[in-house]
Amino acid sequence: YTTLFRSVAVLSMTVGNLAALRQENVKRMLAYSSIAHAGYLLAAFAGLGASGIAAASFYTAAYAAMNVGIFAVITVASGYDEKAPFVQDFRGLLYRSPLLGSLLIFFLVSLVGIPFTGGFFGKFYAFSAAIGGRAVWLAVIGLLNSGLAAAYYLRLALAAAQRPDVKNDGVMLPTPQVGVAVGAALLLAVAATLVLGIVPGEVLRAAEAGAHT
Repeated sequence: YTTLFRSVAVLSMTVGNLAALRQENVKRMLAYSSIAHAGYLLAAFAGLGASGIAAASFYTAAYAAMNVGIFAVITVASGYDEKAPFVQDFRGLLYRSPLLGSLLIFFLVSLVGIPFTGGFFGKFYAFSAAIGGRAVWLAVIGLLNSGLAAAYYLRLALAAAQRPDVKNDGVMLPTPQVGVAVGAALLLAVAATLVLGIVPGEVLRAAEAGAHT
């Protein structure tokens, strides 16, 4: 059972990242990447007892914050009618809307697992739990898959940071407008991602306490 469980984790990471790497549609890319994140979550369950449950709980919280944030940014930037769904359509977003462009890069950095974000500690605790459960090979595969995921996350980040792509008629894409509800959701997502990345200990201790009950 344990071998099958860990094999599913590896399969989820690898297949999800390879599929996401081939996508040009941003939402489809993120959908496939969620399969990979499910694999990272399963890696946390390779930990022994309460530590594995706590690591998985922390990862779930971190991924939820990042995912809500980035999908909110993508939805607003691409338009609710999805007129700009592809990676190249996000070129120059940082210039057209500094707020959305900065938030997009921030959430992508967290999804990659850069320090001082919730994504970093989510993966750190997940892979540490796998090592504690004597599945070092699973943690190594997880790290390799994280490097693979960085390729498509950073591709989108670089597109957003490039100068705007001017259409044939010489007019840039319109500046996305952030509504009150979306703005509130983004604020909460940013706050949660930062809290989990800067002071993760309190959340992890609460998760461990819950796992022991």
